[in-house]
Amino acid sequence: MIEVQNLTKIYDNNVIAVDDVSFNLDREVFAVLLGPNGAGKSTLLNIIAGILPPSKGRVIVNGIDVWKSLSKVKKILGFVPQEYGIWEYLTVQENLSYMASLYGLSKVEFRKRMRQVLELLNLEEYKNKLAGKLSGGYKRRLSIAMALIHDPEVVIMDEPTTGLDLRVRIELVEFMRNLARDGKTVLVSTHITEDAEYSDQVLVMNRGRIIIQGEVEEIKGKFFKHDNVVELHVSKLNPQIVDKLSQDFEIYVNDEIIKVLTNNFEEVLPKIIREVEQYGISVNEVKIRKLSLQEVLLRLYCK
Repeated sequence: MIEVQNLTKIYDNNVIAVDDVSFNLDREVFAVLLGPNGAGKSTLLNIIAGILPPSKGRVIVNGIDVWKSLSKVKKILGFVPQEYGIWEYLTVQENLSYMASLYGLSKVEFRKRMRQVLELLNLEEYKNKLAGKLSGGYKRRLSIAMALIHDPEVVIMDEPTTGLDLRVRIELVEFMRNLARDGKTVLVSTHITEDAEYSDQVLVMNRGRIIIQGEVEEIKGKFFKHDNVVELHVSKLNPQIVDKLSQDFEIYVNDEIIKVLTNNFEEVLPKIIREVEQYGISVNEVKIRKLSLQEVLLRLYCK
């Protein structure tokens, strides 16, 4: 559905924002473009969406070359910008009506689609409210509704969960997953690793390049042999215990937290606690969790 071929963007000051990027995304996929601020994510999405021209390379969406047939592509693509992209002095319904007019929807089509997107994003009770009076989470919902009003096959969102509280972030991530399940191709950028954990595909971007792409567990498996992390929150740390544990386990140390990577925490945990306590160190708290993409990114960026 989305083909990106050797895409490059060089700004007038010779800054390379996107550096020879290529990837493909199929239909019915929820893909996350993951990377730190300044990695080039927004520039890349703006090129794919037909907003910013590339310096080199091609973007093909559903067989259409974006920069040769912009008008055709815009009919099948919805774009949610990093800023809310709404008219705050208009109501929710008026914002949607204006977007529908830009896409050439008839009044009948608009009324049908408006009912659908308002229900989809839980905006029904706010349709007559001024957009500027909405909370940050509902402004984001409105900006997504505006991108979906013409029922696009491809949906691109630039940092849609940034600045939102955890509950709203979780709801939006689940919403994006469901969009893909309903047949759309969804490409979303974020610097929040937790949001990427639930995607079908992750594309990790840094310094203008895609440095790795794949399913979440596939990417984790390329860098780590273990699935679980045992976190020990201890009273103090000393080099001796770090050296001792490093002989038998793959560990990371952060302040007063010892992170041990393992596939068998039931067997390993008692051994670790005994080792730590032998050095007169108290274990205040123990957490056991799955290996996260955060650990993968730290390893990737430190290469």
